[in-house]
Amino acid sequence: MASDPSASEIASAPFKGRLGFGEKAALVLVDFTLAYVTPGSALYCGHPEVGVVPAVKQTEELLALCRQKGLPVIYTRVLYDPNFGGKDGGVFIQKVPFLSTWIEGNKMCDIVPELPVQPGDHVLVKQYPSAFFGTSLASMLTALRVDTIILTGCSTSGCIRATATDAMQNGFRVVVPRQCVGDRTPEVHEANLFDINAKVGDVMDRSEVLLLLSSLADSSEPSAKKQAASKRQKTSPAELNDGVTDFKKGQRDFTSAQGQESKALCADFVNETKEYTNGVVAKNTWRSHAGPLTGEL
Repeated sequence: MASDPSASEIASAPFKGRLGFGEKAALVLVDFTLAYVTPGSALYCGHPEVGVVPAVKQTEELLALCRQKGLPVIYTRVLYDPNFGGKDGGVFIQKVPFLSTWIEGNKMCDIVPELPVQPGDHVLVKQYPSAFFGTSLASMLTALRVDTIILTGCSTSGCIRATATDAMQNGFRVVVPRQCVGDRTPEVHEANLFDINAKVGDVMDRSEVLLLLSSLADSSEPSAKKQAASKRQKTSPAELNDGVTDFKKGQRDFTSAQGQESKALCADFVNETKEYTNGVVAKNTWRSHAGPLTGEL
């Protein structure tokens, strides 16, 4: 006899969809700062299995591969203006006072050294959980022609969930490598990953994400679509058939095919104007030509 389905199986039954990767991905690293990995910090997430400390370690290889593939790399961190004493955090910082850890000038605001920012990376400053709220992230991704974000960082129940939801609502696919996000307890971590996977994006094992990324061509290598477009753009006018003769349009007609019979259009500077039957007087700059091509217009 088959065993009874678990509560999680029942809950997930209607939510089996999977989006996968689109045309172009970007890596988004949310709030990987010292505040989450430093013992004694009010925001410390040091759980050995699902905390931010192991998530940093798990993200190192992913970051290196994304750089190798030429994918955009975008960091976020929270900063509050010291001149306002954190009041730019609004009700959020009133609700969670220890968020004052992120008042600018505190060393805890710095990005962890294991995941260093490099030239060409983007660093966005935010004040609220979602990396989209009050930032230029959506317009930046659009300008970069990105349709998929690989979402890493912390915490799973806060900024990751909020960013994933806003990404989906802004039309971006979301891929979350489960080992590359962290929270304070397994229960909170897993419950939020369950919801993200059910309704927002795809939660994958880190190894699967690495495998999929490894199969992609480097961004520096043009795709088949780009190569075809480039070939079309490089086609000269002389290579386009005019549909009238065996000759092709372009200056080459008048140089390589001299002495051959053809029909062509030539500039006519003899008669500057022409009066039509309706009384309109217009410039007469073209006339028909038949006969040998001379190589001159």
